[in-house]
Amino acid sequence: MISPRDVLRANDERFADVAAGLTPEEWAAPSLCTEWSNREVLGHLVVGCSHPVGTFLGALVRHRNFDRANTAIARDAARDRSAEALLTDFRAVSARPEGVGRYFPARLLLGDHITHELDILFATSREPN
Repeated sequence: MISPRDVLRANDERFADVAAGLTPEEWAAPSLCTEWSNREVLGHLVVGCSHPVGTFLGALVRHRNFDRANTAIARDAARDRSAEALLTDFRAVSARPEGVGRYFPARLLLGDHITHELDILFATSREPN
């Protein structure tokens, strides 16, 4: 039987391969997440696998709301990073989650990653492979 961690890893690799073909304009375009560009969604995925727990808790205290804290962290992660750099980070941290990512069950991360993959791909009229 294949483990949830193996399914997550295979899905993340496939998504990263598809996402590598997006253009700079597609990365800058709005995603289906109303607050985020496609690049910021990718930033969120990187953060979800790597962000230090204390940093996230600090953002939660500052913003007093999970969604606002999550949005601020995703935007910060993507602000000065190219999509290529974020994809490189995503490939690395999705293989070995750290920070908050190591506390989430693989099934939860898989659901989040598939949801955000679709947020990006449907916003760019791309088909998931």
